Amino acid sequence: MDALDELASRQLIMMDEENYWFKHDLIRAVVEDNLNFGRKKLLHRRAGEVLVDLKSENPAQIAFHFIKAQETKKATRYLLQAGDQARKLFGHQEAVKHYQQALNYQKKHENFEGAARTLMRLGLAYQIGYDHSKAQDAYQESFNYRQQKLRTPIRNKSINPRPLRLSIHSYRASGQLLLKNYQDLDPSSLNSSQILMKQLFSSFINIGSNRLIQPEVARDWMISDDGRSYTFHLRKDATWSDGEPVTAYDFELAWNRVNDISKGFIPFKRLPTLTGARVRASNQHTLEIKLREPVEHLINLFGHEKLSPIPSHILKKYDDAWTQPENFITNGPFQLEEWAPGQCITLERSPSYFGNFKGNLSRVKIFQKKLSPADQLAAYQDGEIDILALQPETYQARFQHEEEYHKIDNATTLFLGFGKQETLFHDP
Repeated sequence: MDALDELASRQLIMMDEENYWFKHDLIRAVVEDNLNFGRKKLLHRRAGEVLVDLKSENPAQIAFHFIKAQETKKATRYLLQAGDQARKLFGHQEAVKHYQQALNYQKKHENFEGAARTLMRLGLAYQIGYDHSKAQDAYQESFNYRQQKLRTPIRNKSINPRPLRLSIHSYRASGQLLLKNYQDLDPSSLNSSQILMKQLFSSFINIGSNRLIQPEVARDWMISDDGRSYTFHLRKDATWSDGEPVTAYDFELAWNRVNDISKGFIPFKRLPTLTGARVRASNQHTLEIKLREPVEHLINLFGHEKLSPIPSHILKKYDDAWTQPENFITNGPFQLEEWAPGQCITLERSPSYFGNFKGNLSRVKIFQKKLSPADQLAAYQDGEIDILALQPETYQARFQHEEEYHKIDNATTLFLGFGKQETLFHDP
């Protein structure tokens, strides 16, 4: 601190209550040029570590210091964060720069799994900028890594026989785990629980943290240079829980059902650019989509729960009764074990799931009874449920359970509606 005060007194650095910075970048450059290489690396490493400890919201700055310190594995982590940050703000050029740099380090360290994921990020960034040709190149390189470099067998993790116990209040938005009737098991249904559908059904892609996409039922896809044509190729090992293959016809059916207003589903007419889109299964493992205009976020729509496949062979046999428990099948990591309407839903791990099952859960029990915030907290404290989303009324409980408290980021859109018929809001 004495050294910093001395520099400040000589007007070489500026300062406020929390920060110090060089008065001119030339001063910083001269100081750095007069340091030997080892000293530079040490100071940059320390600077990066301090920024991490301070929980800096500038990952690009953290990455810069770790790059200068030649700690490229650490730098890669923050380059990816910087790219994600830029992509969320539609800064696709900045995102591409960060992703490319991270990708180079991953290839250098032969981190092919990480490279495959980064290439997916890169493809999304190019799509934001409507550069569909480069987006397709990035996606294709990612597919190549997955098919050629990632052929390691999936290790079976130890399975915990104890069920995870949840309530309909276990997520921040109350009721996200609530199912009122059997029709709510239809992923196209207006009332279906998106969280539950993600566990019961697998779509073309999976959308993970930071809105990152990974192929799921899709083996790969192709995007035309003008962004108006998409072709998805399905994995041949993807099956329903009854052993029947998941086909492109199941996805074509899902698209048609979600646009069927007579069924009470949410139509994609809310997205004018998708109006008139043609979706066709050309064979059992290929789905083609033709658009009037390019839609940069279309790839994300195919990770939406409401476009999960519908088992066409079951729907043909049972019609709307296909969601009755005795007829209901899934293609996701879990399947329905038991449902006592209004009381409890039990999911069990699906032995036919083709993907890499994350975690060690064997069963999940979801209690359907509505509880007050105080009763929710009491159920958690009494060991009746394992996860609880805190409400304003129970927020102080975080201080009683500090080691159990986890903060999770979630994208939320808030809006206000004004009744224009009211005099106060009437603007002729």
